[in-house]
Amino acid sequence: MQKIHKILAIIVISIMVLAGAFVLFTKNTPSGNGPSYNATALNQKLSINMNNWSYDSENDIYYQIGLVYCMNPKDPKYESCGIYVPGKYFNATKNPNGTCTCTANDSNKIQIRISFFNFYY
Repeated sequence: MQKIHKILAIIVISIMVLAGAFVLFTKNTPSGNGPSYNATALNQKLSINMNNWSYDSENDIYYQIGLVYCMNPKDPKYESCGIYVPGKYFNATKNPNGTCTCTANDSNKIQIRISFFNFYY
């Protein structure tokens, strides 16, 4: 009986090793040409209008909300996002309609902080 268990264990381990090797060493390269799109039209449709920023003076934030992030959304209410920029990174002029036209303020550098955490198991 122990001999059968050993043989079964060896067979199961061999199958697992072969399956793992198959997954690791087979290339998952898609075949065909893939989707086709017009990059210029995509860029124009999905770009941010720098003449249409709203301003929150209490928090010194320029923002745009309701920006659709895909070419043909099924529901623009859910397939949209907001962009928020701290005021010190923009130079802005007020438009007659209440929005702002913004350009990047090159004198302020963006600071990125990266922290690493130690996880214990």
